[in-house]
Amino acid sequence: MPCQVDVGADNLKTSVVREEVGANLTLVDYPGFFGFRQGTLLHCNRLFSIGSCKPTIDYLFFSLLPWTSLEEGDFRGVLHLNIRSATDPNTNKTCSSLNGKLSHMIKLQVLEKSYGNLHAVKGISFEVKPGEVLGFLGPNGAGKSTTMRMITGYIQPTKGSISVMGTDVLSDPQKAQEIMGYLPEGAPLYGEMTVTAFLRFVGQIRGLSGQRLNDRFDEVVKQVSLQKVLRQPIDTLSKGYKRRVGLAQALIHDPQVLILDEPTDGLDPNQKHEVRKLIQNLSKDKIVVISTHILEEVDALCSRVVIIARGKIVADKTPLELAQMSRYHKAVYVRFSEEYEPLEALRKLPEITEVEECGSQGYLLYTEPGKQALHAVNQLIHDHNWDVEELHVEKGRLDDVFRRLTMEDAA
Repeated sequence: MPCQVDVGADNLKTSVVREEVGANLTLVDYPGFFGFRQGTLLHCNRLFSIGSCKPTIDYLFFSLLPWTSLEEGDFRGVLHLNIRSATDPNTNKTCSSLNGKLSHMIKLQVLEKSYGNLHAVKGISFEVKPGEVLGFLGPNGAGKSTTMRMITGYIQPTKGSISVMGTDVLSDPQKAQEIMGYLPEGAPLYGEMTVTAFLRFVGQIRGLSGQRLNDRFDEVVKQVSLQKVLRQPIDTLSKGYKRRVGLAQALIHDPQVLILDEPTDGLDPNQKHEVRKLIQNLSKDKIVVISTHILEEVDALCSRVVIIARGKIVADKTPLELAQMSRYHKAVYVRFSEEYEPLEALRKLPEITEVEECGSQGYLLYTEPGKQALHAVNQLIHDHNWDVEELHVEKGRLDDVFRRLTMEDAA
């Protein structure tokens, strides 16, 4: 039976043929619709109301194209709702055939920010879709934090537009902020409050109460491992724990969009690993934007990278595509077990354009673009009966690309 669905930033309204269900179906609880993947099966309660009664939704099944191939605008698919009324257990209705409009991303268009004669951000445009973890990189003073503050509605751009899940941030920043969690650089915390008091306070400000507040508090405390410090005043915490409290306040209301400025700043290696795993899990049904200076974090976490320098975008690519821009891409590294004299033989290989000595018996061999040198190097090692401790092909280095892109722009 056909139903019309208008998918927007803050509501999902479905009109079902009256003979099928007997009333309008209206969303009353919103569990992150935009992050669903093809074939998602969700167990839902308190999702829809029919007239004056609240049914139980046995399942909500979306059969759509994968989100990565969906563009903003009209779409068609199949929606299956299995509905059982809370007041009439014998009521069990199904509807399908979905069409509507999709507004499911962060969209920046020609964004500018000036402070007098200082142009901090110069006409940048990009989009971020659900399931993406966007790494937002740039040297100090490039305009990263300014851009993130504009996305979250804390400062107004000089020109341009920002849309978050269909909501215009400039005209209705409070509405946009309701669906965002923001961890700013040096997140402000109330130092005299205990961790428990602070997180519950933030949850209440975000509209949570009762069991929902208790559940979200328990969840974020577990997610960021704050159990040991719940009763401590925030001022007494280490820098790493303070950062985790800041991350917890960004997560407390289970937002659809996370904007994280240096989320692992001050954390030890174990804590960084745990936070990265958390972000990977969260990205399955959220949009995540991360500003970071740690390039290994970009490689581990991000599905896409935007590099900004002097207020302008200089790259918008996947980490793999960026690595392929590196001069180290497909270079061969070899380190010998003993002291040989391999330099001349390595330089004579036709696939090799340059040989760089790297410490004791280590060599980095650069290749012609598009050529593979590993087989030739391996054959040379075999012919000379050299013992090798290490031999591998470089995939490329993000730090090399980052320096070149940002320094070229500065020049």
